[in-house]
Amino acid sequence: MKPTLKYLSASRPRHELVKHIPLDCRNVLEVGCGLGLTGEMIKNELGCQVFGIDVSDDAIEHAREKNCYTALACVNIEEDDSPFDSQAFDCILYPDVLEHLVDPWSLLAKHTTLLNPGGTIIASIPNVRHFSALFPLLFRGKWQYQEMGILDSSHLRFFTRHSIIELFEKSNLEIACLENKLLAKKKIKKLNRWTRGVFKDFITLQYIVVARKHLK
Repeated sequence: MKPTLKYLSASRPRHELVKHIPLDCRNVLEVGCGLGLTGEMIKNELGCQVFGIDVSDDAIEHAREKNCYTALACVNIEEDDSPFDSQAFDCILYPDVLEHLVDPWSLLAKHTTLLNPGGTIIASIPNVRHFSALFPLLFRGKWQYQEMGILDSSHLRFFTRHSIIELFEKSNLEIACLENKLLAKKKIKKLNRWTRGVFKDFITLQYIVVARKHLK
């Protein structure tokens, strides 16, 4: 399967995820590695081993050209077994992946078994409670899918802050950080500050989740 132009243009190194990877991390599994830009950053900045999975064979070929991955595999993570089942990871990344899955709850629980005790899972997940999705539904009765964004036509699941917390807790993961990525005009951000965060969930475009597997 070849990546679309949208897929190619949206591919970028995910600084906001990489910054949460523990400095003592020895190996990382990147689920949805795309063109390898984030894997390249991880290798260059942290020096750990990076393993990549993607559903696009063309993307895998691009990632392979980076020469930064210990191993790469083109698989559908919901239909195929992980090619790295014999490998235990210190960190697993899901950059805008979980919302594209039929059953992210089962996948996350299954992948937790690939983590070393105390290992970290880092994910970015869109917030369907953002005003850009919520207001058209409430005031105009519109739920209109788009090429990209929160209502991306390829999204199968939609999450809010509350349901994200439930998703990770059901996999027996302890959330260490739930970071808001805000997207709104300066006036709205100021209003949010003045009202002590009352509107924060409505101007959060996506959440960055950092969760850890219990030591025992």
